[in-house]
Amino acid sequence: MTLHIGIATHARAIQAGDRLLTLGKEPWDPVANQTIILIADNATATISYSGLSFIGKDQTDHWLAEKIAGEVFDEHHGSPPITIGGDRKITLGSAANAIATGIATEFRSLPKELRKQNIQVLFSGFTWKRIRKATAFRPRPFLWYCEYDEKRTSHIKGWRSPRWWGHNDPYYTKTVGASIQERVVNAVGQISSSAMTMAEVELGIRDLIRDISEGRPTVGDECYVTTIERDQRVRVCFMRANESKTPENSIYTPWILGSSINMPPQLLAGMIGVGVESRGRSVDFFSIPELKQAARRSLTGQVRKTWP
Repeated sequence: MTLHIGIATHARAIQAGDRLLTLGKEPWDPVANQTIILIADNATATISYSGLSFIGKDQTDHWLAEKIAGEVFDEHHGSPPITIGGDRKITLGSAANAIATGIATEFRSLPKELRKQNIQVLFSGFTWKRIRKATAFRPRPFLWYCEYDEKRTSHIKGWRSPRWWGHNDPYYTKTVGASIQERVVNAVGQISSSAMTMAEVELGIRDLIRDISEGRPTVGDECYVTTIERDQRVRVCFMRANESKTPENSIYTPWILGSSINMPPQLLAGMIGVGVESRGRSVDFFSIPELKQAARRSLTGQVRKTWP
């Protein structure tokens, strides 16, 4: 179990969550990852999940990435290499449909004791379509979520923000994981209504997650805050815990997946101002506290812990 908070505004979409992966109430994989950044043909989105850690032999984030990409990365359940290029077609709709179909079929086929842990998936970001065959795009913020529901015929329960909403509705927010929606709405309202810098917003959301984690053994205090701007720039801020087990001067990155990129979770060491670009959209990585300048820099794939 983990906690993810999604906030969609007219200017940006923010999604934050802790990285703690547990089996029952015990920590399982200290370098787990529950977030995917999607660079699709018609959208830029953050996708996170809460619930069951493994589906079949794969960690759930790996399973979600395979559903979105429509391919099996490694028959031995390992992570794919970093690749840039290709011409596969991934849209926001195809990604959401693939995940919903996977939940309604593969997740549904799991034993009942595993299904009880459920799976909740949260999407936030911007999507668009061409305006009257012009080259200009009109970005539209969105916030979606879906989860498994045993009682429904479709076995899927979901919610989505309105397709279009006016400036009288400054933001929409949704949480998955811990049941603290009202508390998050109040806190987000305070953050959104004040003149805060992006760094202050990130710290405010981090402090909210850490405050909640104190009384919940299944919510960790090391987290990501991912921000997608209206112009499709993506900022990923890695928030180290005060007593972090993360190697010194390093950060963990989420998945980056799209029509022309595969980048599984990585461990970046001694790097400052690291960024990835695909289809004209940039993803920049930051850390709080900041990484110190290092003589040696490295990039290695996260080791995937297998099902016990």
